[in-house]
Amino acid sequence: TTARTTDGGVSWTELSAGPYDVYHDVYFADAATGVVAGAGGKVFRTADGGQTWTPHTGFNLGTIHALSFAGASTGTAVGQSGVIYRTTDGGATWTVQPSGLQLIQFQDVDFTDANTGTIVGTGGTILRTTTGGTTWTPQTSGIIQTLYGVDFVDANTGTVVGVSVSTTGTILRTTDGGATWASQESGVPWSLQSVSFVDASNGWAAGENGTIIRTEDGGATWGPQASGTTNSLYRIQFTDLLHGTAVGRLGTLLRTTDGGLTWVKQVSRTSQTLRGISFTDADTGTIVGEFGSILRTTSGGVPVPVSVEERPDFARSVALAPGYPNPFRASTTLALDLPTAGPVSLRVYDLLGREVAVLLDGVLPAGNHVATWEPRHLANGLYLARLVSAGGSETVRLLLMR
Repeated sequence: TTARTTDGGVSWTELSAGPYDVYHDVYFADAATGVVAGAGGKVFRTADGGQTWTPHTGFNLGTIHALSFAGASTGTAVGQSGVIYRTTDGGATWTVQPSGLQLIQFQDVDFTDANTGTIVGTGGTILRTTTGGTTWTPQTSGIIQTLYGVDFVDANTGTVVGVSVSTTGTILRTTDGGATWASQESGVPWSLQSVSFVDASNGWAAGENGTIIRTEDGGATWGPQASGTTNSLYRIQFTDLLHGTAVGRLGTLLRTTDGGLTWVKQVSRTSQTLRGISFTDADTGTIVGEFGSILRTTSGGVPVPVSVEERPDFARSVALAPGYPNPFRASTTLALDLPTAGPVSLRVYDLLGREVAVLLDGVLPAGNHVATWEPRHLANGLYLARLVSAGGSETVRLLLMR
């Protein structure tokens, strides 16, 4: 679903639909000009605040997980199988920058200017460029687990977050452009998916189980904030010390106007996972996610407090966990919670919408169930597991990495 609002989210108008599109990230240079990108190399541009979108034309891009632009024209996209793309015309055309790391899944990228940028990914990978991506230099992270998020406030000072190691979410910090990285104590047992700093001292990180943590001293100490949700959060962005947004699973959309002292649930009008955020100021922002979700506000979103008893139907509907492990090599297990008994279909699709596996197809009682997927003859890559039942539907992504 692609939708737009001019009343802060009270109502949304559907503009188009792409049932198999999965958007991972979004960037807006100003209120009108933006780019979204995601699975299957889907890249769309808008020059009118999202009222119309123009698809990228040219060679086929690989799956993109993250975007970073230094101004309206110059940007970098990274993603599956070590892909790096570069644009100097606002995303109209892209060129390939070879990484030589086809087995690595790049998860995030951040540029502080047109030349200086950092990429993070699986296997504890950190790459650095000071030449606009003409050359990329590996840096030593000290870990082998996946790094999901990176944010630099200037060319030297940056923070990386990732998978939980030794029962705490990973946080790494550099003040010398990544020549050295120092581990910081997150104080939480959950993997961290995203990080956002507004200056060298003040930052936030978000991740699994609704985790949000805050630092006011450059990461020397981190403290938890109450998000009000246990849904995993995949992206967090602050535009200043007060205004921030976090998004995640099951259409979770959280907003703060006091630096995270309080987080208010906002109605996203979708039950699909949300993955990318781009605010150009405290009020004007765009959010993207799975199954073609693009949401837009020009007033910071209207807070709509939602109690457990008053949640919209989608929040009480069927729940499908993201799979464990994920990414996976041989098999992954999906847990599902059915609010009512009835016919259930759990099928797996590739990014072209082709059915590749049927995991469940029959009548099941209400309650918790599990299903295991063992894709013995399929290629590495991103797949979508789609659950349909009497209680609703839900889709999660699964990353096969042998």
